[in-house]
Amino acid sequence: MQQGPGDTPRQSFRVTWTAADGPATAYAIAAPRVEEGVLIVKTDPSTVLWVPLGAILGPVTIEAI
Repeated sequence: MQQGPGDTPRQSFRVTWTAADGPATAYAIAAPRVEEGVLIVKTDPSTVLWVPLGAILGPVTIEAI
């Protein structure tokens, strides 16, 4: 995606966690958040990943990239 001269660069995030089937990684275009027991990760303008906190077996790491 190209940015025009007046565009502000967007912050991206790498989100990692451990689930029952092993490590998981998602790349977010907005800061991940937790609401009502669910980790919410927006991966592109039209896609949102919902991860129930009960499915996460270890710490969640959020890294700005």
